[in-house]
Amino acid sequence: METLTIKDCLILLCVHPEKGWIRKRSQIGYALFSAALFDLVMRDCLRVEEGRIVAFMKETNDPLLDELMLMMHTGNGNKFSWVLNKSALKSGKYYNKQIKYLENKRLIMSRPLEWLGITWGKRYRVNRPGGLKPVLTAMDRVLIYGREPDMKLRLLIELLGALGIVGKFFPAGELSGRAKERYEKISKAPLSEHHESISAIKKWLRNSLRTSKGSSGSGF
Repeated sequence: METLTIKDCLILLCVHPEKGWIRKRSQIGYALFSAALFDLVMRDCLRVEEGRIVAFMKETNDPLLDELMLMMHTGNGNKFSWVLNKSALKSGKYYNKQIKYLENKRLIMSRPLEWLGITWGKRYRVNRPGGLKPVLTAMDRVLIYGREPDMKLRLLIELLGALGIVGKFFPAGELSGRAKERYEKISKAPLSEHHESISAIKKWLRNSLRTSKGSSGSGF
């Protein structure tokens, strides 16, 4: 996970390995936006102090992170919640930019779905899915065997849990149920770093998913 950002891992894990669609497509834009903000916080490009934005410009070589970083830097001193609510209207644009970025990096490939000559969707495939094995192994150690996650892995687990899919990575039954229970505990545990910034993003995501009336996640 060291070379993949939180947002990259989120989308790669949300590609259904057999059917090729993006899981929770109607809510993934909110989770992706939150994941990108988590990435900025973890890079020390973004902080929330007393509810207001404190942002710094740094080179990321990532189109989506660069765009959001500039937006946050422009909004320095403004209320974080106000900027998030305004920016969320572009979640579809951010999603398309992230998909294009992953395709350009050759991390995923897509094929159009056509019917009567009309393209009505796409199916995706993760290239070299073995590259996700370290992430899945780390999730297994945390969610099944109770190991404490580092902050990046914790945030990824919380995003998957908020979307209601954290149990999908384990066999149905006892292991899936254990993963869900463990996620619930992790999501309620105190934060060891970036407390106000991460809490503000989590609160926004929780409210956004609740408004969308589509998430089955119970945490955040």
